[in-house]
Amino acid sequence: MKFYATNYLLTLLLLTCAQSAQAQLIDPRQAIELEADSTQVDTQTGNLVFNNISVRQGDLRIVSDRAESTSIGFENDTWKFNGNVGIESADSTLSADLLTVDFRNKKINNATLRGSPLTFKSTTTNETTVLAVSAIVDFAGSEVQKVMMEGAPIEITQVSGESGKLMSGQANSIIFNAITRDLQLMGNAVLGEGSSQIAGNEITYNLDSRTVNAAASEDGADRIHITIQPSDQGSLDDIMPVTTETPEQDQTE
Repeated sequence: MKFYATNYLLTLLLLTCAQSAQAQLIDPRQAIELEADSTQVDTQTGNLVFNNISVRQGDLRIVSDRAESTSIGFENDTWKFNGNVGIESADSTLSADLLTVDFRNKKINNATLRGSPLTFKSTTTNETTVLAVSAIVDFAGSEVQKVMMEGAPIEITQVSGESGKLMSGQANSIIFNAITRDLQLMGNAVLGEGSSQIAGNEITYNLDSRTVNAAASEDGADRIHITIQPSDQGSLDDIMPVTTETPEQDQTE
């Protein structure tokens, strides 16, 4: 069957994941300022330990109760920030319990965040909030390759700065593949705009083809559910096809 819905929320989810990743990028062209209450060497690991640390570069600032690094540089090192981790930029904030960043050849190789919850807030024209348990961002050079988020569930909301309408999404896990341009919401996936929504076990959106594939659970217990409220139909001015699928039934007896 075919269903028509706005692509605005799906674009929101994509941009939110990308913003979360970009907020952790360190620009190799700018100087890095590091401040801490104290520092010492861990005699067991040989790593440097910083207490009440602040790392700043341009508009980006990372703070935490404690940080540990294999060296003072950001060339081929691993940095672990623990306790009240905050990442702040000009238009966003991210709070976590743990941030681990792996550098290779002065560039980020991957970054892992964990929190209870992990919270991302954007204060751009459209106010966005993300609640999750963990996020892993893979890089190639300076480019984001994949963003993987886990939650119980992940909750994403955005209030449109133009219309004031609430857009929302949730899933147990979200994966964005920057190479294939696929955004996957898996496990109790729901996308909503206003009071209308589409729900399924898995929802996949491809940014290039602008198509959505919604699937039920393998046992068919969690069927796809679509709700369109009369008050929301007039706002569906930017439409794209949504293909809904149910698992193929076993023909063997």
